[in-house]
Amino acid sequence: MSDNGTRMATEGHPVVIQYDCYSGVMAHITPLNIPTLKAIQLKARTRFPYPDPRPYQVEEENAFIPGTLSKAEDNPQYVADCKAVDRERALWVDRTIFDWAVSFPQFKTRDEMVAWFRPKLNALREIAELPEDDYEAVLFHLVLVWNQPGLNAKKELTVEASEYNRLIQLAIQGVALTPAEVTDGIRFFRPDV
Repeated sequence: MSDNGTRMATEGHPVVIQYDCYSGVMAHITPLNIPTLKAIQLKARTRFPYPDPRPYQVEEENAFIPGTLSKAEDNPQYVADCKAVDRERALWVDRTIFDWAVSFPQFKTRDEMVAWFRPKLNALREIAELPEDDYEAVLFHLVLVWNQPGLNAKKELTVEASEYNRLIQLAIQGVALTPAEVTDGIRFFRPDV
């Protein structure tokens, strides 16, 4: 497999993708199946619901029926608030996938990982502002160290391509696309090829 991932399978056990992080720590990724991915996405919708549309609706001035309200989707504030919810959902889904599918076999527990990196973590805390949670600090500043900067549509520098994102991609890469997703993907192709 390209890009540093190696598939392993033993009899009676699921496929595990072995990924060597740039820090030298090995990660094992157990790919998700469709029902699990859908269940995680459903849980995200439950945890982060869209705001109630009623406060965003206003009475239409020239309505055929008096008291008719506009659609909440016509209100830019409602659209912005829904986009903020979508971002929260996406962050939660990514972290849930990561926590479920990725393990570091060198360390039996998160505490063991933190203990292994404790000297470097303490030294880094002296010179950098890090998350308070030691595991978060170790994970994102000492274990997952590869970040490839890129430009977004507004030409702003981002760090979208990272080992964290790569591990999530590896966990969901085996999930088949639905017919609707395939249709959305091919609508960009010219009709006459």
